Amino acid sequence: MRSELTMAERIQICRHHEGGCITNKALSLWASEKMGKPISEMTISRILKHKIEWLGSDVGSSRKRYRKPECPNLESILYSWFLMMQEANVTISDAMLIMKAKMLSNSVPRESAKEFKFSNGWLQGFKSRHGISVHVRHGEGGSAEISQEVQDRIEAVKALISGYDPEDVFNMDETSLFFQLEPNRTLATRSISGKKKSKNRLSIALTANMTGTWKLPPFVVYKYINPRAFSCRSIRRPENLGILWSANSKAWMTIKLLEKFLLDFERRLREAGRKSALLLVDNFTGHKIVSVQDQIRILRVEFLPPNVTAVYQPMDAGIIRAFKAHYRKHLIQLKLDRLQTGQTSEVDVYDAVTMLERAWRVDVTAKTVKKCWIHSKLVRAEEILPDQNSSSDLPDLNVAIANDGTRELREALAQLEEITFDSGIVPNMTVNEYIDFEDTHEIEDQLSLEELADFQALGDSELTEELDPDDNGEREPEPAVSVSELYMAYQTVQKFLEQSSKDTALISSKAKILIEEIHRVVSGTLVQTEITLFFTAS
Repeated sequence: MRSELTMAERIQICRHHEGGCITNKALSLWASEKMGKPISEMTISRILKHKIEWLGSDVGSSRKRYRKPECPNLESILYSWFLMMQEANVTISDAMLIMKAKMLSNSVPRESAKEFKFSNGWLQGFKSRHGISVHVRHGEGGSAEISQEVQDRIEAVKALISGYDPEDVFNMDETSLFFQLEPNRTLATRSISGKKKSKNRLSIALTANMTGTWKLPPFVVYKYINPRAFSCRSIRRPENLGILWSANSKAWMTIKLLEKFLLDFERRLREAGRKSALLLVDNFTGHKIVSVQDQIRILRVEFLPPNVTAVYQPMDAGIIRAFKAHYRKHLIQLKLDRLQTGQTSEVDVYDAVTMLERAWRVDVTAKTVKKCWIHSKLVRAEEILPDQNSSSDLPDLNVAIANDGTRELREALAQLEEITFDSGIVPNMTVNEYIDFEDTHEIEDQLSLEELADFQALGDSELTEELDPDDNGEREPEPAVSVSELYMAYQTVQKFLEQSSKDTALISSKAKILIEEIHRVVSGTLVQTEITLFFTAS
């Protein structure tokens, strides 16, 4: 008599297959021994054919068959809405889920023409397929109740992490950033209300490995692919600013953008000579990859269980908060510099990108990253801090993480208050209010149900609009730097270093390496003899 596999066993087979290159025959032998029953290569082949469905189903279930949803598009959009409400700490009841599903059914195309009834049976199936078990209100003093199933999943993630070198384990998460935010409660409220609210918001994905030795360039998503702040400065390739850049109508992370990020990450791993790497991401629907799975061979993407990322995700444990503290420190310092020199203190998206790139690359240190990984409890302190015997030997992590970047920001705000005192518009936010603004205020341009449906239907396409139509265009266009100006500037730097009374030998050698690299960049577009003239000119 044939012994049918449970869903959990099928998922286990798929996960083992993901662990490395393995033939169906080897997988058949492994599964037969592991599960104590004969499992043929044909069975393995059938399971792997639907691997995406199995890995997306309820891991803890002992059911034997995976029930494919009758309305997959509707369920995908409904689940996106559920996660958005969950992020906003809104308790969702079963009745609310059914009501929203009925609303969606009028606008989402269905494969079947028959009328669909959103019964309790359908509801339980939907919740099971998406791992929704309980609804807990997250309030002050309260905490989410973590089921045994989720705890088991976390232990599995920890075991997976232990199989990688700490240098090869990464975490990625997104955050919103109101990049022009004033530290004044009244001005801040006005700046995110009305039709132009999304213009001042960026979505940023930050990625770092466990040791903090490799931080990927921030992946920045804006509403316009070529804002005036770039075009007037003759910036043709925003990636040259040290970021990965993209855009869509909501400045929101989408499936297509995540796939773009993963392909770029895979390329970087390959160029760095890495053989394997693990990326942990949260369970947000935007993180479902399909079309690029076959192109990702070095990188393994592992989704953390829903409802626990605030507890177990290193980025949420303080890395993103430290990044925002340092960004807002640079923002206030820029405003101070401009006010003191009589310039406009208005900040555009170019200013924001240069500041956030520095905040991430320079200010968020490897030490901060390590502390947050330890705080997430996914790893033990001794795994990434060799001199540490245990996590208990560390100073108070909560205090250390919470204070990262706050002292400099507090000093900058105090200076701004002195300068702006006579204007009557002074910074009246506390340091913590200013850093945590996005976490404590609703982002009003979050996607509605209808917009979610539209976004899904359009395939999350990028905007083709070249310029930001809301930009007032006051900045005068800057001409592109010519090659002759470039080399004349280098000669000036070279003379300064040569004439200095201080030891500039190391800086001078680095400057020569830099100009040689620049020479390679421009040599493809100019006649070689023309370039040589700049090096030999007196």
